[in-house]
Amino acid sequence: MSNKGSAALPWKGRINRSKPMKKVINGKVYDTDTAKLVARYTDARFGDDFNAVSEKLYHTKKGNFFLYGRGYIEPWGEIGWDGNRYIGSNIIALTEQEARDWIEKRGIDPDEVEEFFPFEEA
Repeated sequence: MSNKGSAALPWKGRINRSKPMKKVINGKVYDTDTAKLVARYTDARFGDDFNAVSEKLYHTKKGNFFLYGRGYIEPWGEIGWDGNRYIGSNIIALTEQEARDWIEKRGIDPDEVEEFFPFEEA
């Protein structure tokens, strides 16, 4: 049996969900263990559908936002050398506006995020 491609897929197999994730982006460390969780979104199909995702929005002590996500589709997962989809996880840095857009797109309750985003009443 060939082991071809296994080095390119270091996350192939079980993912430890309890382990914090860290990533350096543009010289800044984004760490799920030290940042504050702002909001979470889990597609109701997660676990049953290859297009489902689970995402968490975080805020760092220095005021930066980032998404930590898991799923089978980009930017979280990818298609492996063998043509199969593999679940993956990733961190993506966001601007404040991108974080606001994510909250609106995902239908997050404004009361849950008012500490970070004081939305104006219509």
